[in-house]
Amino acid sequence: MVARWWFELTVAGLLAAASWAVVELVGGPGAVACGFAAGATLTVATAKVEPVREAVLGVVQRMIVPHRLRLGFVRGGVATRDGRLPAIVRSQCRFDQARCWVRLPAGLLVEDLVAARRVFAGSCGATDVEVVPDGPRRDRAIVVVVRPRWGWPGR
Repeated sequence: MVARWWFELTVAGLLAAASWAVVELVGGPGAVACGFAAGATLTVATAKVEPVREAVLGVVQRMIVPHRLRLGFVRGGVATRDGRLPAIVRSQCRFDQARCWVRLPAGLLVEDLVAARRVFAGSCGATDVEVVPDGPRRDRAIVVVVRPRWGWPGR
């Protein structure tokens, strides 16, 4: 279970370590002021600077899409008879799409993922989901979740 949350736990740990360091350096009220200043700076940079916006949205996608895709596996019925879901081995996200490398347990095929694409799109708030085999192995697939501007095409 913890393996599914490693990215989120790492981000939380880094934020906690940075917060602790700032509290040690400037004290509690100073740390709160530094936190507000850092948040405001990141918000303005995200709104005004395109590379910062893409990086921030990529990190947010990286935290959200794998969990929503797992929900799509459940809702789409993509599981073995004993309830094992495909494992998301790794993911790579940009602001407009997320690629998830998936390992299928014995008994599932890439075609099972292809058949449930529309359910995955609904779970992930995506405009489209593409599923392609990952090389010659039949137990690997790449799921590409297309979410332009958070699922709002044309904006």
